[in-house]
Amino acid sequence: MLPSASPGRRTACPPRASSSWAAPGASSRGKSEFAHDDSSSLGGGEQALIRHLKEYAVIIDKLEEQIQQAEVANDYFLALKHITPLQRSVRNMTKALQDARELLPTERELIIARDRANTLERACELLQADATNGLDFTIARQGEEMAKASTALAHAGHRLNLMAALFLPVSAIASVFSMNFKHGLESYTSPLLFWSVLAIGIIIGLIVKGMINQPMKSSPTKSSKR
Repeated sequence: MLPSASPGRRTACPPRASSSWAAPGASSRGKSEFAHDDSSSLGGGEQALIRHLKEYAVIIDKLEEQIQQAEVANDYFLALKHITPLQRSVRNMTKALQDARELLPTERELIIARDRANTLERACELLQADATNGLDFTIARQGEEMAKASTALAHAGHRLNLMAALFLPVSAIASVFSMNFKHGLESYTSPLLFWSVLAIGIIIGLIVKGMINQPMKSSPTKSSKR
Protein backbone atom coordinates (compact mmCIF):
# COMPACT_ATOMS: atom_id res chain seq x y z
CA MET A 1 0.00 0.00 0.00
CA LEU A 2 1.33 3.46 -0.90
CA PRO A 3 1.92 5.95 1.94
CA SER A 4 -0.16 9.11 1.86
CA ALA A 5 1.50 12.32 0.69
CA SER A 6 2.92 14.58 3.38
CA PRO A 7 1.23 17.99 3.94
CA GLY A 8 4.30 19.90 2.78
CA ARG A 9 4.59 18.18 -0.61
CA ARG A 10 2.45 18.30 -3.72
CA THR A 11 2.02 15.65 -6.33
CA ALA A 12 2.04 16.40 -10.04
CA CYS A 13 -1.42 16.92 -11.44
CA PRO A 14 -2.83 17.46 -14.92
CA PRO A 15 -3.01 21.05 -16.16
CA ARG A 16 -6.13 22.80 -14.99
CA ALA A 17 -8.59 24.52 -17.30
CA SER A 18 -7.29 27.88 -18.43
CA SER A 19 -7.39 30.13 -21.44
CA SER A 20 -4.36 28.36 -22.91
CA TRP A 21 -6.04 24.99 -22.54
CA ALA A 22 -9.38 26.03 -24.02
CA ALA A 23 -10.65 23.75 -26.72
CA PRO A 24 -11.04 25.20 -30.22
CA GLY A 25 -14.39 26.96 -30.43
CA ALA A 26 -15.12 26.59 -26.70
CA SER A 27 -16.56 29.49 -24.74
CA SER A 28 -14.44 31.20 -22.14
CA ARG A 29 -17.16 30.42 -19.59
CA GLY A 30 -17.36 26.78 -20.54
CA LYS A 31 -15.07 23.99 -19.52
CA SER A 32 -12.22 22.90 -21.77
CA GLU A 33 -12.33 19.41 -23.24
CA PHE A 34 -8.81 18.89 -21.85
CA ALA A 35 -9.73 20.05 -18.34
CA HIS A 36 -10.15 17.58 -15.47
CA ASP A 37 -10.91 17.86 -11.79
CA ASP A 38 -8.18 18.70 -9.33
CA SER A 39 -6.12 15.73 -8.20
CA SER A 40 -7.12 16.37 -4.58
CA SER A 41 -10.62 15.09 -5.40
CA LEU A 42 -9.22 11.68 -6.35
CA GLY A 43 -8.53 10.73 -2.76
CA GLY A 44 -5.40 8.90 -1.67
CA GLY A 45 -3.68 5.59 -2.12
CA GLU A 46 -2.60 3.63 -5.14
CA GLN A 47 -6.04 3.65 -6.79
CA ALA A 48 -6.07 7.44 -6.79
CA LEU A 49 -2.62 7.44 -8.39
CA ILE A 50 -3.83 5.04 -11.09
CA ARG A 51 -6.85 7.25 -11.80
CA HIS A 52 -4.49 10.22 -11.87
CA LEU A 53 -2.39 8.55 -14.57
CA LYS A 54 -5.51 7.60 -16.55
CA GLU A 55 -6.49 11.27 -16.71
CA TYR A 56 -3.22 12.00 -18.48
CA ALA A 57 -3.86 9.11 -20.89
CA VAL A 58 -7.32 10.52 -21.73
CA ILE A 59 -5.86 13.97 -22.47
CA ILE A 60 -3.13 12.44 -24.65
CA ASP A 61 -5.71 10.44 -26.63
CA LYS A 62 -7.77 13.57 -27.27
CA LEU A 63 -4.71 15.48 -28.45
CA GLU A 64 -3.72 12.60 -30.72
CA GLU A 65 -7.18 12.65 -32.29
CA GLN A 66 -6.94 16.41 -32.73
CA ILE A 67 -3.61 16.05 -34.54
CA GLN A 68 -5.02 13.35 -36.82
CA GLN A 69 -7.90 15.64 -37.80
CA ALA A 70 -5.69 18.70 -38.32
CA GLU A 71 -5.79 20.16 -41.82
CA VAL A 72 -4.31 23.65 -41.59
CA ALA A 73 -1.32 25.10 -39.78
CA ASN A 74 -3.49 26.71 -37.09
CA ASP A 75 -4.75 23.26 -36.01
CA TYR A 76 -1.19 22.08 -35.41
CA PHE A 77 -0.38 25.32 -33.55
CA LEU A 78 -3.30 24.71 -31.18
CA ALA A 79 -2.21 21.12 -30.60
CA LEU A 80 1.36 22.20 -29.81
CA LYS A 81 0.02 24.87 -27.49
CA HIS A 82 -1.69 22.11 -25.47
CA ILE A 83 1.08 19.54 -25.72
CA THR A 84 3.84 21.74 -24.28
CA PRO A 85 2.37 22.22 -20.76
CA LEU A 86 1.15 18.63 -20.73
CA GLN A 87 4.61 17.31 -21.51
CA ARG A 88 6.13 19.49 -18.80
CA SER A 89 3.60 18.25 -16.26
CA VAL A 90 4.14 14.59 -17.18
CA ARG A 91 7.91 15.02 -16.95
CA ASN A 92 7.60 16.48 -13.45
CA MET A 93 5.30 13.68 -12.39
CA THR A 94 7.74 11.07 -13.73
CA LYS A 95 10.57 12.66 -11.78
CA ALA A 96 8.46 12.71 -8.61
CA LEU A 97 7.59 9.03 -8.99
CA GLN A 98 11.23 8.17 -9.65
CA ASP A 99 12.24 9.96 -6.45
CA ALA A 100 9.55 8.11 -4.54
CA ARG A 101 10.74 4.84 -6.07
CA GLU A 102 14.26 5.50 -4.79
CA LEU A 103 12.94 6.27 -1.30
CA LEU A 104 10.69 3.17 -1.24
CA PRO A 105 12.45 0.54 -3.36
CA THR A 106 10.19 -2.29 -2.12
CA GLU A 107 6.89 -0.75 -3.23
CA ARG A 108 5.76 -2.57 -6.37
CA GLU A 109 2.95 -0.07 -7.01
CA LEU A 110 5.44 2.73 -7.34
CA ILE A 111 7.37 0.78 -9.97
CA ILE A 112 4.18 0.24 -11.98
CA ALA A 113 3.18 3.90 -11.65
CA ARG A 114 6.68 5.06 -12.59
CA ASP A 115 6.64 2.84 -15.70
CA ARG A 116 3.23 4.17 -16.73
CA ALA A 117 4.46 7.73 -16.26
CA ASN A 118 7.46 6.97 -18.48
CA THR A 119 5.06 5.64 -21.12
CA LEU A 120 2.98 8.81 -20.90
CA GLU A 121 6.09 10.96 -21.21
CA ARG A 122 7.15 9.06 -24.31
CA ALA A 123 3.64 9.46 -25.75
CA CYS A 124 3.85 13.22 -25.20
CA GLU A 125 7.19 13.32 -27.01
CA LEU A 126 5.71 11.42 -29.96
CA LEU A 127 2.71 13.76 -30.03
CA GLN A 128 4.97 16.79 -30.13
CA ALA A 129 7.05 15.24 -32.91
CA ASP A 130 3.92 14.39 -34.94
CA ALA A 131 2.50 17.88 -34.49
CA THR A 132 5.81 19.49 -35.44
CA ASN A 133 6.20 17.31 -38.53
CA GLY A 134 2.61 17.97 -39.56
CA LEU A 135 3.10 21.70 -39.12
CA ASP A 136 6.31 21.67 -41.18
CA PHE A 137 4.65 19.62 -43.93
CA THR A 138 1.62 21.93 -44.03
CA ILE A 139 3.80 25.03 -44.27
CA ALA A 140 5.92 23.41 -46.99
CA ARG A 141 2.82 22.39 -48.95
CA GLN A 142 1.38 25.91 -48.72
CA GLY A 143 4.70 27.33 -49.86
CA GLU A 144 4.75 24.95 -52.82
CA GLU A 145 1.21 25.94 -53.80
CA MET A 146 2.12 29.62 -53.59
CA ALA A 147 5.21 29.00 -55.73
CA LYS A 148 3.08 27.25 -58.36
CA ALA A 149 0.60 30.11 -58.37
CA SER A 150 3.41 32.65 -58.73
CA THR A 151 4.90 30.66 -61.61
CA ALA A 152 1.53 30.53 -63.38
CA LEU A 153 1.11 34.30 -62.99
CA ALA A 154 4.61 34.87 -64.33
CA HIS A 155 3.89 32.72 -67.39
CA ALA A 156 0.61 34.58 -68.01
CA GLY A 157 2.39 37.93 -67.76
CA HIS A 158 5.08 36.69 -70.14
CA ARG A 159 2.47 35.70 -72.73
CA LEU A 160 0.85 39.12 -72.45
CA ASN A 161 4.23 40.75 -72.98
CA LEU A 162 4.79 38.67 -76.11
CA MET A 163 1.40 39.70 -77.49
CA ALA A 164 2.14 43.35 -76.75
CA ALA A 165 5.54 43.06 -78.43
CA LEU A 166 3.91 41.51 -81.51
CA PHE A 167 1.31 44.24 -82.00
CA LEU A 168 3.31 47.21 -80.74
CA PRO A 169 4.97 48.02 -84.11
CA VAL A 170 1.65 47.75 -85.95
CA SER A 171 0.02 50.09 -83.41
CA ALA A 172 2.91 52.54 -83.73
CA ILE A 173 2.75 52.60 -87.52
CA ALA A 174 -1.04 52.99 -87.46
CA SER A 175 -0.71 55.88 -85.02
CA VAL A 176 1.79 57.61 -87.25
CA PHE A 177 -0.33 57.29 -90.40
CA SER A 178 -3.49 58.37 -88.56
CA MET A 179 -2.02 61.79 -87.80
CA ASN A 180 -3.59 64.72 -89.61
CA PHE A 181 -0.65 65.81 -91.74
CA LYS A 182 0.42 65.32 -95.31
CA HIS A 183 2.79 62.44 -95.88
CA GLY A 184 2.50 62.12 -99.67
CA LEU A 185 0.49 58.91 -99.67
CA GLU A 186 -3.01 60.49 -99.52
CA SER A 187 -3.62 60.02 -103.22
CA TYR A 188 -2.31 56.43 -103.25
CA THR A 189 -5.51 54.37 -103.56
CA SER A 190 -4.06 50.90 -104.11
CA PRO A 191 -4.67 48.41 -101.23
CA LEU A 192 -1.10 47.26 -101.67
CA LEU A 193 0.08 50.10 -99.42
CA PHE A 194 -2.14 48.93 -96.55
CA TRP A 195 -0.97 45.34 -96.77
CA SER A 196 2.65 46.41 -97.10
CA VAL A 197 2.50 48.55 -93.96
CA LEU A 198 0.71 45.75 -92.08
CA ALA A 199 3.27 43.18 -93.18
CA ILE A 200 6.18 45.43 -92.19
CA GLY A 201 4.61 45.98 -88.76
CA ILE A 202 4.06 42.26 -88.21
CA ILE A 203 7.62 41.44 -89.27
CA ILE A 204 9.01 44.03 -86.86
CA GLY A 205 6.71 42.65 -84.15
CA LEU A 206 7.98 39.12 -84.72
CA ILE A 207 11.55 40.35 -84.48
CA VAL A 208 10.82 42.16 -81.20
CA LYS A 209 8.97 39.09 -79.89
CA GLY A 210 11.93 36.86 -80.70
CA MET A 211 14.27 39.23 -78.90
CA ILE A 212 12.06 39.21 -75.78
CA ASN A 213 11.52 35.44 -75.85
CA GLN A 214 15.22 34.74 -76.20
CA PRO A 215 16.54 33.02 -73.04
CA MET A 216 19.17 34.84 -71.07
CA LYS A 217 22.67 33.45 -71.28
CA SER A 218 24.14 32.55 -67.91
CA SER A 219 27.52 34.00 -67.21
CA PRO A 220 30.29 31.35 -67.08
CA THR A 221 31.55 30.49 -63.62
CA LYS A 222 35.16 30.44 -62.57
CA SER A 223 35.27 26.65 -62.64
CA SER A 224 34.07 26.54 -66.27
CA LYS A 225 36.70 29.08 -67.28
CA ARG A 226 39.38 26.86 -65.83
